[in-house]
Order: sequence, then C-alpha cells, then structure tokens
Amino acid sequence: MVETKRYERELAEAIERARVAMNPRAVRGERWATLCPAEVSVMKLLSLGFSNFDIADAMGISGETVRTYLKRIYDKCYIEGRSTLVAVASRLFPIDAEL
Repeated sequence: MVETKRYERELAEAIERARVAMNPRAVRGERWATLCPAEVSVMKLLSLGFSNFDIADAMGISGETVRTYLKRIYDKCYIEGRSTLVAVASRLFPIDAEL
C-alpha cells in the first residue's frame, strides 16, 4: 500500500514537471506555497541582488546552507538557473517588501 501511494505521488510529480516543461513561463502559485520560511527569505534577499555570501551573512547561516536552500527552491519550483530565479523572486518580492 505504501509503495502504491509513493508511486502515485511520483507519477503526479512527473506529470506536473512535464506540464511545466511544456510551458516554462507558467508560474504555479501553489509551488511557492511549499517553500519554508528560510527559503522565502533566501528568495527575498535574491530579489534584492544579494550574493550567496551576502545571504549567508544576513541570515547567519553557512554558504552551504544557502546552496541547499537554493537547490530546494529550484527543485520545488521547477526553475533552472539563478537568473530565472532572481527574475521570479524580483516579481514576487518587490524592493519595498518587508524581509
């Protein structure tokens, strides 16, 4: 039974990835809702033009942790490339947004 649920979840994720791949400009709102607060903070700092080093310093975490958060954001939101992520983050979190 557990294997069936896992298979169904993986199948649904594969279908969603294929759908997004067919329309890479589509931004799904529910994808952003799955981000943890730290990942959201990383995106907000990215939208302000912070480097990984600057993000780590501002959040009081290591550079490796920043890279981990970025990887999770890429995976959860099906984004490829930092420039795309920065563009999306800038749209989602305008400059005057509260950190």
